[in-house]
Amino acid sequence: MVAPPEDIQEHMGANKFGTCTFWVPGIPRPKGSYDILPRAGVKAMISRRREAHYRIRDLWMSPRRSTRQGRRVDLLTPWVEAIQWAALDHKPKFALDGPFDVGGTFYFPKPQTPRHKERVLERNYGDADKLIRAVGDALEHVFWQNDCQCEWREIERRWADKERGPGAHITITYLGEQLVLF
Repeated sequence: MVAPPEDIQEHMGANKFGTCTFWVPGIPRPKGSYDILPRAGVKAMISRRREAHYRIRDLWMSPRRSTRQGRRVDLLTPWVEAIQWAALDHKPKFALDGPFDVGGTFYFPKPQTPRHKERVLERNYGDADKLIRAVGDALEHVFWQNDCQCEWREIERRWADKERGPGAHITITYLGEQLVLF
């Protein structure tokens, strides 16, 4: 591990903890589970279950519902790329080993129909741990080498208001021994 130069250490003072907070615009997407699909005569195939591909006619937020049924749209990849782009400005200057404390609030678009406005958020949107899985994997090699270095705290899911819109507010705190330059 490379320590920062002495002048940077003096500039940082005694504060060895680094915290960064950023906003990720977009509709939060959960990262689904993996399935192993046995195939006759060949090796088993690993499939991502219900995470990346949905039929257009099943998308409640899609403006174009009249496309043919067989067409599929990737929903997870744009969300992962949005997380990576938002975190790029806060990337540490050097590689960090050690624990991270990560928190986040995920804002989902509120349904338009009156009967669904009072709908419970937990029942119809992604699991909190699957939302975390998408964030943890997206920020690998940006902040940490593996998401096992993270301790997830204060994960919330809320309806988005009109000013902010859907997205995620993510806070990352480095808890290690090194000085951090965000």
